[in-house]
Amino acid sequence: MRKNIFQLMLIFVAGVIVSSASAQNWIKINDNDAGISYSSNWKYISASGAYMNDAHWCEVMYVGETAEYTFTGTQVRIYVYRFDDTQSFDVYIDTQFQQNVSVGSGPNDSYMAWESGTLANTSHTIQIVTVSGETHLDAFEYDEGADTDPPSPDPATWASAPAAQGDSSISMTATTGSDPSGVQYRFDETSGNPGGSDSGWQTSPSYTDSGLNASTQYCYRVRMRDQSPNQNTGSWSTTNCATTTSPDTYPPTPDPATWASVPTAGSDSSISMTATTASDPSGVEYYFMETSANPGGSDSGWQDSASYIDTGLNPSTQYCYEVQARDKSSNKNLTAWSTNECATTLAEAPNTFYVAPGGNDSGAGTIGDPWATLAGARDNIRPLLDGTDDITVYFRGGTYTFTDTVVFGLSDDGTATQSITYAAYPGETPIFSSLVQVTGWSTYSGNIMQADLPGGISSVRYLQDSSENWLPRSATAYFNPDQTTSEGNEGPMYEPDGQAPKQTTQYPTSWTPPDWSSASQYDLRISTTAWSVNVIPISSVNSSTRYIDVATPATYPMKTCYGDCAPCEAWVLNSIDGIDSAGEWACLNGTIYLYPASGTSDIYVPAITEFISVDEGTANGNTDITTPVQYINFSGITFTGGDFYMRYYDYNNPLNSDVTSQHDWGIVDRPAGMLRFRNAANCTVDGCTFTKSGGGGVRLDRYAQNITVTNCEFSYLGREAVSLMGRGIGYGDVSKNNEVSYNNMIATGREKWDAPAINLSQSSNNWIHHNFIDDTHMSAIIFTSSRGVYLAYKCYEDSDSYFVGAECHYWECHPTAVATSCDQETYGYEEAKIESHKYMYNYNNNIEKNVITDAHNGGQFFHNSVSLTNGIIYTSGGKFDETNYLQLNYFYDCDPAPNTQLLYADTYMDHMHANKNMMHNVQIGNGSTEAYVLFDVFCNWQDWNVQHGNQQGYVNANVEQNSSYGSYTYGMYINTDGNIDLDDNNPNGSATFVNDYEEIYSTLCPGELPGPDPLPGASAMQTDLASKITSFGGTVPTCTQDQDPPTPDPMTWASVPTADDQDSISMTATTASDPSGVEYYFDETTGGPGGSDSGWQDSTSYTD
Repeated sequence: MRKNIFQLMLIFVAGVIVSSASAQNWIKINDNDAGISYSSNWKYISASGAYMNDAHWCEVMYVGETAEYTFTGTQVRIYVYRFDDTQSFDVYIDTQFQQNVSVGSGPNDSYMAWESGTLANTSHTIQIVTVSGETHLDAFEYDEGADTDPPSPDPATWASAPAAQGDSSISMTATTGSDPSGVQYRFDETSGNPGGSDSGWQTSPSYTDSGLNASTQYCYRVRMRDQSPNQNTGSWSTTNCATTTSPDTYPPTPDPATWASVPTAGSDSSISMTATTASDPSGVEYYFMETSANPGGSDSGWQDSASYIDTGLNPSTQYCYEVQARDKSSNKNLTAWSTNECATTLAEAPNTFYVAPGGNDSGAGTIGDPWATLAGARDNIRPLLDGTDDITVYFRGGTYTFTDTVVFGLSDDGTATQSITYAAYPGETPIFSSLVQVTGWSTYSGNIMQADLPGGISSVRYLQDSSENWLPRSATAYFNPDQTTSEGNEGPMYEPDGQAPKQTTQYPTSWTPPDWSSASQYDLRISTTAWSVNVIPISSVNSSTRYIDVATPATYPMKTCYGDCAPCEAWVLNSIDGIDSAGEWACLNGTIYLYPASGTSDIYVPAITEFISVDEGTANGNTDITTPVQYINFSGITFTGGDFYMRYYDYNNPLNSDVTSQHDWGIVDRPAGMLRFRNAANCTVDGCTFTKSGGGGVRLDRYAQNITVTNCEFSYLGREAVSLMGRGIGYGDVSKNNEVSYNNMIATGREKWDAPAINLSQSSNNWIHHNFIDDTHMSAIIFTSSRGVYLAYKCYEDSDSYFVGAECHYWECHPTAVATSCDQETYGYEEAKIESHKYMYNYNNNIEKNVITDAHNGGQFFHNSVSLTNGIIYTSGGKFDETNYLQLNYFYDCDPAPNTQLLYADTYMDHMHANKNMMHNVQIGNGSTEAYVLFDVFCNWQDWNVQHGNQQGYVNANVEQNSSYGSYTYGMYINTDGNIDLDDNNPNGSATFVNDYEEIYSTLCPGELPGPDPLPGASAMQTDLASKITSFGGTVPTCTQDQDPPTPDPMTWASVPTADDQDSISMTATTASDPSGVEYYFDETTGGPGGSDSGWQDSTSYTD
């Protein structure tokens, strides 16, 4: 953020002296340390520029809130996070008032606001009490005082005295020392005999002296020192001696080596074998030698493991092996070779092919002669697409760089009897990426480095550092536009005279702008309403009038409204002036400017926005198609490093411009994600990873049916994890029957703050279940269509279609839908709008058993109390007389911006069923001390006396605990029976819903929902819910203990253990199946030095 001028004022109290005494040992305590005690109204927030990038925040309306910490030391400091406001608090030490501290605005940084005088070196408690402003506590820091004590015990003692480990080494261990600053150890060899060595200072209490002479005595002592600035050193231990053994001249046994398991083919490309475990006092190593010399065969080299897998072999080929062992003495005594044993690899699996970095697309596609690229594999398998056998293409580990989108059309798809799967080779990680490394860095100014973009790339909106999760583009300080309106955020919006304010805005004289000479390369991030944040390119700036023109209009007028609405806030992105924190960057005139967060050795830029497009090819997405692209699957692939797609607008012909879903929350039918299915069906994305990319993960555009996205990982994306964008209004209900399940979605919407994790627009009959969603700046899930009341502007405002805007597919309204909305004569004024909803395809979506945490946290970026408010779940524009379902979802640890609902079922969202949902520690408030509405359901059709039943919304049997509570619903004609507030029993539930409560209880059992296991708060909710079930005459369910192990049983290998090099072995188990999920344990059985078990883990793969 751009640095602002700040003021600092300390109000001194008579008799109190604040000094800057020199410190001996300062200890810094972050604001989230468990030792800090906060009163109830503090909130934990992310805070870029703060110590450890977080802070605890107390809003301006809360006075007298406390934060305190107990320490032992001689001095203490208070650090606050400075921002665009003044904060004031009182300071107490040991309950005695010290002074009032007031800190003015600052450049979003960590600032030492107060330092005590010298204190007695005893226990003290420091406390701050909020007085005014928004206090942001960043850290406490205290001086432990000069440390003069060495570690204990003093003198040092032996936990394990020196002992010979053969003829050339002696091992020993000191008693573990204790000291608050940490301990180091030094082992001294005192005999002076040849070969003996001191250890030097080290952190390990153990030491092995090697390279010694046989039959020789060596003597050792040990001492400790602490890691304080004084490095206080203790006394030497007693001196203990040990004598190395006589020279070892005996090889391990058995001699010759023998086979525990003779070489056996495990596949068409691998043979595994195990030697009999050998024995020798000094330890044993093994060497497996391939003796046939057939192509692909390899020796193991010396290794600790008694097992070996030779991979990369040719199918149907004989390979022969012998094994030998040697000891680890100085003589390295060898056994004789074992017998020579042979095995023949299996015949090559039909229709199985391989791709590897360094391969050749003109090759055979075998494991020994792999192809090189995805495009090459696609082209090479076309002659085999005859509808018979399934085809699998395995990608070996490594990076595959995309410079253009690879398109799969009708000539590349499968059938119901022949699917095509592009998959990761078992146990390996292929990475699909468009990243190109940036090199040639030099200093630009101060902390800012510069480097030219790689050839062929002219500009980017995403930058990746391999060591960081996300690098934010530079941003200036925010401003509120000088233009104001009293008509609210939304108007005038659709009339011709309402368009100009969406195309230009004016910054105030009080705001310091960046260097406007590069204005056409800047973007504007602007929040024009409390529920919309546009990122749009700047076209020009008039510094005299202070007007900023944008190349793409904002969703709403870029004015600061007054009254009951959210002030408009804006930031200019991508200027050098905005770079003032580590990790921030800009791209101007073909050059990257970066304030490095982790150096510049691993900085990359993307070449494209979309890697793969599965697309039938019809250009107009609203045109009916005959056959979609089908049966193309992706499994286990990692996708990373795509650019952010910027929405395009054509002022000369607006109908050629990009279309968005409601409020610009998603873009329609554009290459804005790494993997896209368009006019496609019957495809699967399974077990893939989508991480660290400027755009989204998976897109389903236009016609998309029976597509499954499951078991995938999504993290640190600029847009949505998964988006489903159907056709325009009235052009066909063709985006439907898709499944998004068992995915983890973490930190999405990093660039487009209002992008949800999952976004559905004009899409129906989808099953969204068992997804874990963590850290969204606005809604976690959105499912919408258009709304007839806005569609009707085409009839009543005498405006061309482009005045309605790109939003909600308005540019794509079928003439029949428009005519229906305008047909007052047949339907009546309001009823005509409602009748047009039969062309809205948002219905029968089932959102169930998802777990959502830390959602809608974007209020941290704003400077007013009503910014970025929507709903953790948002929906609007349902199909006439149809229903959507939100059920059995678990929400926990959510503290969204004020006036945010848990469910916001907005205009024209009737027949919404929100039942059996669970909320733990969900703080829904209005920015003051009052709780807010949990479920907000508008039933407009009833309001207009259009009768479709007595009740159109159902909010039943929802349970909340440890959550702020106002009311369960806001709206008319909504059934709200059976809800339970477990905190104060108001509402108290109903016996009518006891079966629902039992289902909720079972859903809370371990392993039933995604996310952490156990889920935070789930057990406590079960405990309280059990008493309710009993009181209503129900039966408390039992969380059944599954007595059946996963299948297959016994376990089998997908890829047997294989040596990667001289010191690591990799392996992969066959993926097991169990309703509750599966964990895997890899057990190293030889007991050889260095071998380790994996412990229980989720992954089927392990590398020792």
